Amino acid sequence: MPFSEMDFVVAGPGARDGIRKCFGPAADGIEADVIRYMADTQDEHFARLGLAFAGLRGRPLQLIDCQNLFCEVDKYARVAHPDIAGISGRSRIKQ
Repeated sequence: MPFSEMDFVVAGPGARDGIRKCFGPAADGIEADVIRYMADTQDEHFARLGLAFAGLRGRPLQLIDCQNLFCEVDKYARVAHPDIAGISGRSRIKQ
C-alpha cells in the first residue's frame, strides 16, 4: 500500500481513556490530534525529560505506537488509580 504509518490513526477506546487521563476532558474529540502531536514532537519531549531514546528498532515512534502507548497508560492507570474514571467506564484489565 502506498501509505506511511504516519498518514492515519484512529484512537481506540483504551487510547481515548489514556489520553483523557493524561490531558483531561479538554482532549475529548481531538484524540487523533493529540496522538499526532505526540508523534511529531517526541524528540522534544525525550530531550526535555533527559531520556535517551533511539527509537523502536531504529525508527521513531509512529502514530500507531503512540496510540498503543496511550492504551497502556489507561491500563496502568486503571490499576494504580482506580478512582480516576475514563470515558469508556472500564475498570478491569483483560486477562
